[in-house]
Amino acid sequence: MTEQQSLEFLLFSGSYDAVLERTAGDHAGEAQPVFVGALSLSGRLEEAESAYAALAAREPRSNAVAEARFFLVAGLCHAGNAQKALRYARDGVVDTRADDPRRRFFAYQALAAVRYFAGRFPLAIRLARRALSSAVAASFPYARFLALDMMAHVLVHTGEVYAGLRLLSQAESLADALGYADNAANERTAALVFRLRMMLSDLDEALGAVERLVRAPEVSYFTRRNGLIEVATMLALRGAAKRASDALEEARQIALPGSDRRGKTRFLVCNALCTALSTGPEDATALIEEARASAKDQLTLTAEVAFVDLMVVGRREPAVVAEYESVATTTKIQRARVACDIAKGSARRPFHVEDGLARVFLECTGRPPFERVERVLSARLYGLLPWALSRPPGKRVIVTALSLVTENHGTVTVRELPSRPSVKVLLSLGRGYQSRAALIAEVWGIPRYVPARHTAVLHTAVSRLRLGLGEPEWIVTHDDGYALVDGVEILTPEGESGPSTTIAPSAPDDRERALAFVVKNGPASSADVAAALKLSASTALRLLRSLAEEGALEKSGSGRATRYHAKND
Repeated sequence: MTEQQSLEFLLFSGSYDAVLERTAGDHAGEAQPVFVGALSLSGRLEEAESAYAALAAREPRSNAVAEARFFLVAGLCHAGNAQKALRYARDGVVDTRADDPRRRFFAYQALAAVRYFAGRFPLAIRLARRALSSAVAASFPYARFLALDMMAHVLVHTGEVYAGLRLLSQAESLADALGYADNAANERTAALVFRLRMMLSDLDEALGAVERLVRAPEVSYFTRRNGLIEVATMLALRGAAKRASDALEEARQIALPGSDRRGKTRFLVCNALCTALSTGPEDATALIEEARASAKDQLTLTAEVAFVDLMVVGRREPAVVAEYESVATTTKIQRARVACDIAKGSARRPFHVEDGLARVFLECTGRPPFERVERVLSARLYGLLPWALSRPPGKRVIVTALSLVTENHGTVTVRELPSRPSVKVLLSLGRGYQSRAALIAEVWGIPRYVPARHTAVLHTAVSRLRLGLGEPEWIVTHDDGYALVDGVEILTPEGESGPSTTIAPSAPDDRERALAFVVKNGPASSADVAAALKLSASTALRLLRSLAEEGALEKSGSGRATRYHAKND
C-alpha cells in the first residue's frame, strides 16, 4: 500500500487524528484532499478552509479538489453552517457533468449533504441516488457507503423507518468488509440511536446500548454528541430527570470552536424538553425560542424544534403552527407532520406511523387524562405524565388499577400497588393530616382505637406504603398521626378533575373484614372467622394465612388449636 493509499484508508475509516499526525509538517501530505478531509471531519474548519483554498489554487478542476470540497462541505454541514456549505457545493456543480464518475460522486454527494442538512429531503435523496450510481460506475466502495448512509437517514426521518434501517445495515456491512471499523461503529450507533428515538426496541436495552456505544473510543465526535443528546431526551421521557441532566451536560462539553450552530440547536431543543418535563412548559419557552432562532434556515433542525415545541411545550399560537406547517410540508419529516396535525386538531390514525414516540402522541390525542396516563405508562414514557394530565410537573402520587406512580418534578417511579389498607391510608392522607384513631376508623372500620392492638397494624400499612412510594419521606409521622409533606397531591381515575383529589374508600373486602374481626375481637380460629363473616372454611383459612404471611397478623398453636391474633395481643 502506497503512502497515499494508506492515508486515504485512514480517512475513509474515520481515523482523522491519525491522518493529521501522519501529515503534520509534511507539505506534500498537506496538499492532499485527505488532509482537508481530516481537518473538516474533526471539526477544525478554519484550518480546513485554508488548506482547501491552497489546494484549489493549485489544481482548480481536479479530482483532488472535488474530493476535498466534499469533505469541507460535510464538515460545515455537521457544524450547522449551511450557507457556507452551499456556496462550496455550488462551486462543484460543474463536476456533476464530468466524465470521471468519481468526481461526479463527490459533486452529487456534496449537494445531497447540503440539501439533507437544510431539510430538503426529497431533493437530498434524489441527489444521493445519483451519487450512488456514480459510485457504482467508479467502482468506489467508500462512496457507495456514504450514499447508502445518506439515503438511510432520509428514509428514517420521512417515516420509512424500517427501510432506512435496512440501508444502514447494508452500509455497516460494507464498512466492515472494507475494514473501516470506525465507520461501521458509527452505522451501528446510528441504527441504535434511531431504534431508541423511534422506540423500536426495549427502552432499557436500547438506552444501555447507546450509552455504551457513544462512549466507545472509535465513534466520531458528531456521533458521540448526537448520541448523548438522544440519550438525554429518552431519559427525560422515561422520568429520569437527573440522569438526563447529566447526559445533556456531557453533550454540552463536546463542542466545536467557533460556529457550531447544529450542536447548539440540538442541545437547546433537548434542554427545552427536559425543562418542560421537570419544571414546566413556561420555563422551557425561552429555550425553545432560542432554538428556533439558532435553527434559522436549517429546516431539519426546525423540524426537531417543532416536535418538542408543539408536543411537549404545547404551544399553539397560529403563527408558530403555520411556520412549522410550512417546514413539515417542505421537508416531509414525519415527526413535524404529526406534531402539526395534532396541533391543528387534524391528527390521522396512528397505525401507519412506524415511529413509536409519534404513535404514542397520536394514540393519546382526544382521550381524557387518565386514559392518556395509562397509555404513557404502558409505553414506559413516565416523564410524560404531567403532559398526559395536562398539568405542570410537581409532586404527586397517581393511583392506577395496578400501580402506584410517584412523580417529583421529572423523576418518576412506578411500583406495584401495596396492600389495600396501605392505599386507603394514602387516599385518606391526601385530604390532610389524619390521627391514628381516624385512620383505624376509616381504613379498617374499627370505631375505637386501642393502641396496644391497633398501632402495629397501622404501622405495617404505613411502612408498606412508604416502600411503595418512590419518595418515602413524603409521609411524615406526627405524635398521634400521619400527614403528607406540603405540596403533594393524590390523583385517582375517579377523582382526576380536582387539583388534589381522592376517592372515598369502598367497603372492606373479605380480607380486610377478616383482619378487622381479629383486631377487634382478639385471637380467633379460621372457624370463628368463617362463622362470623359468613365465609367458607377454606376461604377464611386462606385469608388468615395470607394475613399472617404478610405480617398483619400473628399465628400461634397448631392443628385445631391454631389461633390468629393482632400483634401485641
